[in-house]
Amino acid sequence: FEKQDDLNAAIKDLDKANSKYISTMGIITSIREIKTKNNETMAFGILVDDISEIEIVIFPRAYANINIELNKIIIINGERQLSKDNQTQIIVNRIDKI
Repeated sequence: FEKQDDLNAAIKDLDKANSKYISTMGIITSIREIKTKNNETMAFGILVDDISEIEIVIFPRAYANINIELNKIIIINGERQLSKDNQTQIIVNRIDKI
């Protein structure tokens, strides 16, 4: 995962981003772990900034390499995608602490 055309987009602007690969900053306020059919752990969460919020999805391979800390400012790198209910979400590839 190297390509990032829309670095540091605000959450509210992600719908308008030119690239599906994005980087945004915020605070994870909640995280919910689930087990996949293969008994691997993945997670769903909420990332917020000063203005808005977005759902994040962390699949097992990425989740195994990420240490989630709630209520800390982070940078999320991932792929912008529409959820089943047509809402923008981020498929997380990497989380960097500030």
